[in-house]
Amino acid sequence: MPRFILTVLLMIAFQVSAQEIFKHELPAGKKPWTHEKFLEGGGRFSFVIIPDRTGSERPGVFPEAVRKANMLQPEFIITVGDLIQGPTELDAQSPAHLRAMWEELETITKKSEAPFFYLVGNHDISRTRPGFPRANEDSTMVWKEFAGANTYYSFIYKNVLFLCLNTMEGRDSRVPQIGITDEQADWAVKVLKANPQVRWTFVFLHQPDQWRSAGYQKIEKELVKRKYTSFSGDWHHYIKFQRHGRSHYVLATAGGVSSLRGKEHGEFDHITYVTMTPEGPVVANILLDGIMPDDVVTPATAARTYRSMLDTAPFKPAPGYPWKALIDDHTLEKHVSKANLVGNTITFSGKNAREIIPLTPPVLRGKRFRLTAAVRAQGKGSFSVKIREFDASGKLIKADGVTASGDFGRKSAVISPAAQAVKVDLCIESENFDSRSVGKARYIFVEELK
Repeated sequence: MPRFILTVLLMIAFQVSAQEIFKHELPAGKKPWTHEKFLEGGGRFSFVIIPDRTGSERPGVFPEAVRKANMLQPEFIITVGDLIQGPTELDAQSPAHLRAMWEELETITKKSEAPFFYLVGNHDISRTRPGFPRANEDSTMVWKEFAGANTYYSFIYKNVLFLCLNTMEGRDSRVPQIGITDEQADWAVKVLKANPQVRWTFVFLHQPDQWRSAGYQKIEKELVKRKYTSFSGDWHHYIKFQRHGRSHYVLATAGGVSSLRGKEHGEFDHITYVTMTPEGPVVANILLDGIMPDDVVTPATAARTYRSMLDTAPFKPAPGYPWKALIDDHTLEKHVSKANLVGNTITFSGKNAREIIPLTPPVLRGKRFRLTAAVRAQGKGSFSVKIREFDASGKLIKADGVTASGDFGRKSAVISPAAQAVKVDLCIESENFDSRSVGKARYIFVEELK
């Protein structure tokens, strides 16, 4: 067929299609609207992502998120994991307890009008650990009873690839525990290589810490050859990163434990609404009572620091900006020796220990600082994160900070250095630990208060 005739036929087909979409009775000429290029067709579709539900769940929020998602009429709903509480208590770790949790979950997800896709979180399939000798094995077994044999999977929708990973696969009784196994990484690479012509790829994984793992980086080497976007959860606060020039989102909560301090802290209950366009995804965050843009929190605007998972440094103070000390991965690797360091988490297990990280504020006199850290302690003894102050002779004047208790909790302390203080440092230490005691610290952040 001659190219001219084909072009004419395509133009006629487009006009017929446009008339089917939009009709009016007005004559030719100016119209009381701007244009007729409707946001329709071209493979457009929308889906909703619902973030973490558990970790001391606030009842009623997750069902409300599903209800609000129905109001938006997405083509499907997908999660970033943590759909059940899982075996977090010694008396609630049996398969029977886990089955009851899944049954309760299904009473909520069956109300979704669109298909609802599950993703493994660390509560859904848990980590085998002291006191929970079969946590991973049993929660994997129950997952398969309710969600099928595959704990990681992929699907293609309108020529868009969705890669759904399991960051808890290798956290069973093996030593050492890992998140994404070589087997899973090889599978993901095979899926990517088998689908080179998709117009976009979405990667879903619960724990963004796995971006640093050997398994994920093996997958990432294949991902960087294409257009893709990543979504994760676990941290219970929202932030958007750029990694390898692609957008990586850590979502906040939909009923999971949170202080709900607002957008400057990335702490809010929301759903994420993604529209796939011919140019790529458009992401919007919808609170249960409002709408926010997808860059509501970035490393440049966050009220706290984050792990160093960025293309560029997470924070560069502008001239005149209050001093801030970033206790990031590089700082920890340089100064932490006695503790077990994984990512941005310092762990002391069954021993008394002390780690010192130097701080160099420009002026101490008349200043006030806030120390914020996520801390946790189990067993006997105490575990603390403190700022220590010294005079000109090197004598310790005082030490103020936060002490851990129970599961991870974000704690803050305001410190006003003594007038004679000329030096400060950050001290993480355990005292009176026994062989089964564990202390952890992460998200450590020091800022000068105005």
